[in-house]
Amino acid sequence: MFLEGSRHKGPLSVLRDTLQCRRPRRTRRCAPWSCGRWSSGGGTSRTGSSWAFDGANGLRKAVATVWGAKALVQRGQWHTREHGVRSLPTRQQVTWRRTLQAAYARPTSPDAQAALLRRRTELGLRNASAVGRLDEGVEETLTLHRLGRFQALGVSLKPTTCLESLMAQVGQVTDTVARWRTSDQQPRWAASALLAIEPRMRRIKGYRHLLLLRAALQREIASSTQQRESVA
Repeated sequence: MFLEGSRHKGPLSVLRDTLQCRRPRRTRRCAPWSCGRWSSGGGTSRTGSSWAFDGANGLRKAVATVWGAKALVQRGQWHTREHGVRSLPTRQQVTWRRTLQAAYARPTSPDAQAALLRRRTELGLRNASAVGRLDEGVEETLTLHRLGRFQALGVSLKPTTCLESLMAQVGQVTDTVARWRTSDQQPRWAASALLAIEPRMRRIKGYRHLLLLRAALQREIASSTQQRESVA
C-alpha cells in the first residue's frame, strides 16, 4: 500500500504471489507499501520512493529493476531478527530476541550498526547459521536510521504490521469463497475488498513526519546520484 506525505494511505496494487501462500485459494499479498506517492503530479519517478519488505526477495528484485537507485528499502526488522534467531536452541531464543531488538532500538545509524556488529560477533561463536541468516539484508533494516527518521516513524514502518493487518481484513472477504470459478475472480474480489477497506484505514503513528521522510529520501538519492556520477 502507499503512504502519502499528508496522511492518507491505501492499497497500491494487487498481484498474485504463491511463494509464501499457505492458502492457495487466497490472493495473499499486495504490492508493498510505498512512501513515494507524496504529491499530486509529483510522481515517484522524480522524487524517489521507500519500500518495506518482510524478506520477499522476488519483490525486492522487482523494485530494484524498476526503480533502481531511486528506491530505498526498509526490510522488516522483526522478520530479519526472527530469521536469525530461529536457528538457535529454543532456550536461547528469548534472550537473543531482546538483545537484537535492543541493538535495533539505538537512535542513530552508527550506534545501531556498531551494536549489531558486536552482537553478530558474539552470535557467530554460538551459531554460524544464525549469523548467515541475520546478515541477509541487514543494511536495509537500518534505512530509517540512516535517514534520521527512526525515532519518529520506526514504530509503524520498521515492521510490516500495517500490510499484514490489511491482508487480514481482505482475508475476511476472500476466505469465505469456497470455489473460484474464473482466473480473474480472485484479483477482482481482492481489489473490491481493498477499495471497501481503504476509507476505514487509520493514519500511521508519526504521520506528520512523512514530509520530513520525503525530504530525507530526496537528499539521500541526490547524494547517491552525485557519488555515482563523480566515480563515472
